[in-house]
Amino acid sequence: MNLPTKITVVRIVLTPLFFVFFLLPEWALYWFYDYLTEDSLFVVNVVSVAAVWLFLILAEISDAADGFIARRYHMVTDLGKLMDPFSDVLIRITYFVCFAVSGLMPVWILMVILYRELAQMFVRMLAVKDGTVIPANLWGKLKAILYAVVSIAGLAAESVFRFVPDLDAAVSEYIGIGLTVLFSAAAVASVVSFLTYLIPFLKTQSAD
Repeated sequence: MNLPTKITVVRIVLTPLFFVFFLLPEWALYWFYDYLTEDSLFVVNVVSVAAVWLFLILAEISDAADGFIARRYHMVTDLGKLMDPFSDVLIRITYFVCFAVSGLMPVWILMVILYRELAQMFVRMLAVKDGTVIPANLWGKLKAILYAVVSIAGLAAESVFRFVPDLDAAVSEYIGIGLTVLFSAAAVASVVSFLTYLIPFLKTQSAD
């Protein structure tokens, strides 16, 4: 296992920590409600938000780093080709599940993205097994950009809601509408990008 793959493995192993820290205030309220003061709950929220932002930053940096190292030093492997996109999917789905739990992301959008990612992983494994190379396209890149944007936007909105509990109702509604538009755009891009990957793959199979 080379360095880029090790970085990917570390990113996968640490991903559940995002889920844990994101829900830390909720769990603290559930288990220690009688002992929490307003100040202690504020501290829990600070730790929670700081930890998930740190994870998001490190995840994005490490994702770029392992890809650069693999290409720059000719360390691209079949294992890496499978694990890198898997780690990306695992991280994004973890983000989106947290957003759905907190009420930021509509559940139907989460399910569309989840089904798409599972189907994409299956088709990608078949392509790798058959030695089929399907190049990245504009929709795939757009999907990746939108995933990153909605991840940051969702976490920013969650941070605002936690630290400004008395936020004006109209502002909260506008934030919610904006997030729904972004999440919907990401869902549409994810489905279209999957179709632009699936169709060429099916054509190669029919040609055989």
